[in-house]
Amino acid sequence: TGDLVRLDAKGVLHYVGRRDFMVKLRGQRIELSEIEKTIMDASSVVTRCVVVKYEDKKIGSEYLTAYVQTTVINIEQILQQKCQERLPFYMVPSFFILLHKLPLSENGKIDRKRLPCPHMSINLLYQQDNQQSKTEIERLVSTLWCEILQLDQIPSITISFF
Repeated sequence: TGDLVRLDAKGVLHYVGRRDFMVKLRGQRIELSEIEKTIMDASSVVTRCVVVKYEDKKIGSEYLTAYVQTTVINIEQILQQKCQERLPFYMVPSFFILLHKLPLSENGKIDRKRLPCPHMSINLLYQQDNQQSKTEIERLVSTLWCEILQLDQIPSITISFF
């Protein structure tokens, strides 16, 4: 079920939490519920869910996506700004997807497997910062990182992919 429990000396199970809501992304431990709480603080948000998505299962292609159930349109920038103000940079979702209703399982919980993938390339995540290698040394370092990370190209020389 994904629930974590501990067994005490008397044989009683104690609920500890969920195992699948803490993730490691680019070397950083992230508690997804902390991001969800920040998003939920927006008065127009009905419910929310944050997940890690992948592009082609390549190393370095992981990104956070926030799914938000709301009746308000065009609040993505407001939610992103709120997250940027309250969370470390590595916890700010790359995408905010607004849905009329989040998919639910038979148990009434959010069905994370049925959440739609963002229809964007991982390269578009960094479109506002698209600085390419200028010097020979930058090109050499970029080529080495591409080989190590199994990427076709580094979207920008200024991004941190750790």
